[in-house]
Amino acid sequence: VTSGFGQELLMSGCASCGECIEVCPTGAFRPLEIEKVQEEIETVIESGTAFPASRLTQRTRSKLGLSPIEEKEEDELKIIAEKTRAKKKGEDEE
Repeated sequence: VTSGFGQELLMSGCASCGECIEVCPTGAFRPLEIEKVQEEIETVIESGTAFPASRLTQRTRSKLGLSPIEEKEEDELKIIAEKTRAKKKGEDEE
């Protein structure tokens, strides 16, 4: 997928605002949007946060005297997601 100027989206200055998805007459951007949202959902389900803390973040917090950011193993979000999300291809139905 390219921008109107023939540049790949990553090189076109795309800000991921979603406007193109709203106006695209062919629906070409729709699968990309759904795929990206699913990746973000999986990150939250797995780590309990939208942006898991990197080692650098943890070291910086330690130097500043802040407590580490802990990723949650089991929380309400994971439970809700497991009970409500659509099954991926190949996953067994209960």
